[in-house]
Amino acid sequence: MPGQNEYNRLFCEAGIFRYACHEEFADSSITATLDYDASDTIGHDSDSASSSCCPAQWLLIANTMNSLSMFVTFLFLLSGIMFDILGGRKCATLGCAILSVGFGILAVLLRLLGGVDDHTTDNGNISGGGGIMIKPSVETILFAMGVLTCDIGSFFVNVAFYGFLFHLPTKQALILALSNSCFSCASFLPIVVSGFMDVSGYTLPSVLLMYGVVILIGSGGVCWVTVPSLEEYHSNALVVLGLPIPRRTVKGWEGMKKQLLGAKKVLTHPDHAMFHKISMVVLAMGWVPAFVYMSMADPLGQEIFGGEEGGTGLSLGVSFLKINTLVGLLVGPACGLLVDKFQHPSDGLIEICMLMTVSLAVVTLLCGVPNWMVQIVVLIFVCISQTMQLLFAMRYAGKRRRMFLSSRVMYAWLI
Repeated sequence: MPGQNEYNRLFCEAGIFRYACHEEFADSSITATLDYDASDTIGHDSDSASSSCCPAQWLLIANTMNSLSMFVTFLFLLSGIMFDILGGRKCATLGCAILSVGFGILAVLLRLLGGVDDHTTDNGNISGGGGIMIKPSVETILFAMGVLTCDIGSFFVNVAFYGFLFHLPTKQALILALSNSCFSCASFLPIVVSGFMDVSGYTLPSVLLMYGVVILIGSGGVCWVTVPSLEEYHSNALVVLGLPIPRRTVKGWEGMKKQLLGAKKVLTHPDHAMFHKISMVVLAMGWVPAFVYMSMADPLGQEIFGGEEGGTGLSLGVSFLKINTLVGLLVGPACGLLVDKFQHPSDGLIEICMLMTVSLAVVTLLCGVPNWMVQIVVLIFVCISQTMQLLFAMRYAGKRRRMFLSSRVMYAWLI
């Protein structure tokens, strides 16, 4: 979920997994409150701010979100299949509907937890608003359902960008970059949510519910009007390519199974198996800095700055989200336009690899320096690396294997 670190804080302060703060669920040595300043808390007054969230609770939310992030990546296949069946327009509109359902689930869960008392019952249940008893297992299931539903809906909307590939055949890298930039820009949403809560006085579940309605009606309507339909996609492909493309490449479960087995054969082919293994390991390693800042920026900031100056380190997460949004709006599309200017699709590969390598080198050398200007530089390069990784994986994977492999080996060595 884009903006995960800020969502962790919002969910923590709203009462998700509050049972983790009790001795029967957590080691008492880590149940002290987080070092939040009262002005940094959201949805709580200054009197309750110091007790709004404990480290064990925050860590459980972060670990749950991280686990769901890894799991949901495999569901990106589902969005590709739905694009193949429905086309960009219907896929985007369906994605908006799924997103609104996901936010609705989270809003309902948070509403139930809104009246949680600071105790657990003898059988481990949590007393929610209106006297409703919520078991930790039920709370976890509902939370996972809400987050996964939001992520699946986001994938559906994101993949709809590919509906423009044959409408702008000379700007395909730009389309891929814009698709990736949506992920970066969405990181700013939790900051908007928290700001709106401060100004309006609404609680988090109310804001999430309102946002779900806006997505369903506003974003869904915009997607239906602007995104090309399946028929338009195929007709433009015929004009650009000079021949028709298959109407559906995956038909039913058997077709999906056939595609998966075919992908496995490609990945494990003796001629390219080592190449694919190196690529997967290196891409995973290169993604680690962005993943850490997306999910653990607040505790990382506390570690770097020592938890001093009224929780100064907690601003690192918000700073990352703001810079990630700016990079997504400016750097991502600019890189897409630059790549589109290369004469051949595989040109620019070495330059992209070098930019990623330099970015990761800067992050590695400077990430632990307790200076805000240095940390801003680190955040900029983390976001650039993230943007380049996504563009690289979607633009160059499989192009000119020998050059690709040599550049990746160099990239891996530098990591």
